[in-house]
Amino acid sequence: MLKHISHLHPLLRRRVSGIPNACTSYSSTFPSSFYQDEPELPDPYSTDPLLQGYLMRNLQKQTHTDVTADLSRFSHLVKEQIDGLGRSCETWGPMLLSNGGFGGAKGRRADFAERGRRDFLLISPGWSLLRKMSAREGLVSAPYERKHGDWSRVHQAAKLYLFSPSSGLFTCPIAMSDGAAAVLKDIKAKGELAVALEHLTSRDPTHFWTSGQWMTERRGGSDFVAVVADQGKAEIIEE
Repeated sequence: MLKHISHLHPLLRRRVSGIPNACTSYSSTFPSSFYQDEPELPDPYSTDPLLQGYLMRNLQKQTHTDVTADLSRFSHLVKEQIDGLGRSCETWGPMLLSNGGFGGAKGRRADFAERGRRDFLLISPGWSLLRKMSAREGLVSAPYERKHGDWSRVHQAAKLYLFSPSSGLFTCPIAMSDGAAAVLKDIKAKGELAVALEHLTSRDPTHFWTSGQWMTERRGGSDFVAVVADQGKAEIIEE
């Protein structure tokens, strides 16, 4: 490298000429191992004065007492259990098994053998447990139960605020379920739609439904957009 220094700018030549052969010196050493303890999640509610202050200023006394007691209990659950379950969801993501090792199917899905498909969706056990906890904690149902009137939505938002960073993205189906429930309630759903609303807002894990977004494209994201057409109408086109 040094024989080419003469062709460099004088200032750069002075800098380069003082650099030792780093590759040679590093290759002759054995880097030591580095270890550190994994960060530990603090109690998310008791360490958040901003949230505490907002609730103190805006909630009436009895509502504040009830809501903060529930948030303190739930915050401990986030720290001790939910955070670990969320990490497991991040580590072991969902997996779709479309075919067996020999292209066919076995057992209870043998009806797919002719098509050579299995279509098993494997999810993390942590994801299933978060679903049950979400139902029990009323992360969707709270604003529809209206225990604290209009402030029930604030109660729900505060719990989701504590839950979201540790949820392993389970807030995604919660948001879709809440949105579906809001629409069904707004249109005063009847019949099968009323049954769906009951499932979406249930605290019973065996009765609780989550709403999903079903897509046919292989790649992620939205492939369709709405373009304004004549007379104030919109036309759906594929990108």
